[in-house]
Amino acid sequence: MITIFTTPSCSSCRKAKLWLDSHDIKYVEKNLNTPALTIEDVKQMFQNSKDGYSEILSKRSKIYKDLKSTGIDFDELRVSQLLELILKYPSILKRPIILDGLKMKIGFHEDEISIFIPIDLRNQILDAKKGDSIIHAYAPKKYQIGFCDECDDDEAEDDSDLEDAE
Repeated sequence: MITIFTTPSCSSCRKAKLWLDSHDIKYVEKNLNTPALTIEDVKQMFQNSKDGYSEILSKRSKIYKDLKSTGIDFDELRVSQLLELILKYPSILKRPIILDGLKMKIGFHEDEISIFIPIDLRNQILDAKKGDSIIHAYAPKKYQIGFCDECDDDEAEDDSDLEDAE
């Protein structure tokens, strides 16, 4: 199951949720402004991070800057200290953070978030693209590629109307 860590005021969070909803992808939302964030959540973020803590911490956040100004050197913190700090100040995290097992994406980038489309559906979409066909039979409307029958019919009707007028 996908978990998305958000805050209500975050526009990228709203875009990511809208994208997931529009693709019928189920998820659990955890609001970082509530005590929903657990030590297990943060550990999973660390485990999925390619660059350690720096990938998930927002260096532009007020809390990050405030902590730096008090002399905290994030590079010198032990993992346990960093975990404690994140749990105490979850607004230090970048948003949204989207987790699904071994996959993690931070922020909203439509081309990157597509990794959360189920693999069987992605394969069907790729197969349809290879065959240059429309995948109406395989996928929900949001995954359809090319023109739908209605569009082709409308164009045909328009053409016939032109011929009749001549």
